[in-house]
Amino acid sequence: MSRKVNKTNRLPLYTLLATGIILCIIVATMTYKNMYVQEETKKLSYIPKAGANTLVYYQSNEFYNDKAYYTPADKLPFLGSIIDKVSIGFNYELHYSDAVSGSYTAKITKTLVAYAPGSTEPLYSTEPEVEDETNESYGTKDIIVQKYIDVNYQQYLNKYKAWARTSKVSSDAKLIIKYEVINKGSYNSLKEISTNDYYTVTIPLSDTTFKISETTNVKSGEEITLTNKNDKSNDEKFVCFVVIGLCATLAVVLLLIMIVIYRNDIKKESLYVRTLKKLITTYDNILVSVQKLPETKGLNIINVTSFDDLVDAQSEVRLPINYKEDTKKKTAKFILIRNDMAWVYTLKEGDLEDEKKA
Repeated sequence: MSRKVNKTNRLPLYTLLATGIILCIIVATMTYKNMYVQEETKKLSYIPKAGANTLVYYQSNEFYNDKAYYTPADKLPFLGSIIDKVSIGFNYELHYSDAVSGSYTAKITKTLVAYAPGSTEPLYSTEPEVEDETNESYGTKDIIVQKYIDVNYQQYLNKYKAWARTSKVSSDAKLIIKYEVINKGSYNSLKEISTNDYYTVTIPLSDTTFKISETTNVKSGEEITLTNKNDKSNDEKFVCFVVIGLCATLAVVLLLIMIVIYRNDIKKESLYVRTLKKLITTYDNILVSVQKLPETKGLNIINVTSFDDLVDAQSEVRLPINYKEDTKKKTAKFILIRNDMAWVYTLKEGDLEDEKKA
């Protein structure tokens, strides 16, 4: 009587187990990397603009009375001895590509500085005098800040002359008017926006005739990439530890299952190979290996359940036993034929495993 064949194809099972282990490792690794730091990246473009409108007013004089005021655009040197005041209107704009929340400080400072002729190192400098300072909060895409200042030119000229008389050194003096906007904001919780822009108007004091110069650090529009790193809370860290632990446990279980299945398969294959080799070696004198088994159609077939039964039949008929192995299916078939009788025994890997368990 024949047994039911236990056909197994382990490749899909091994692939499934290996995939599960790899996924567990990937999830655990990604969770570990993100356990302490969570990064968020955004892009934001901004365009700053800064400028100044400078007006020079003269005292009553016989030279310049045709206009109420003069500007640097007139391209005429100014006469320091008859200047009454210098009025400056500062303008600053910052345009974001998206709404930003933050605050800024805008202020104007005045500093009198004296230098040795041809030197950039100051001989004398007053503390920056804050003329106007504003602190504002905002939540918008556009920031526009305007400030105005009137500078009493003669007041600062006299102050410099007093110092020059006391110091008795040759020097060049300038009055530096600086308009500065310090901005700090956040975009989508990314608290990394910081700008410090300024625009300066420099008025010479020691020169009889001079021109007013203007400088700024404001550049053309830029795009910045903001990265926010948020440390996770203890609860979030605990969840990460649990996920890592579960992934590690599952990976170990899957690996053990794979090892057990593999060892069982090796043992199963070894039992079949050992049994077939033993039969061939022991009964070499009555076994014939053939390329094709004899045709048994129309014969009376007796399926014997053990090789010993087949050997008993051979001892009676005194004919060789033909056999052929199917290596792919892990089976070997033995056939003994006499007249219209055929004795058949099939050695199967699955049956050997079943017999071993029984």
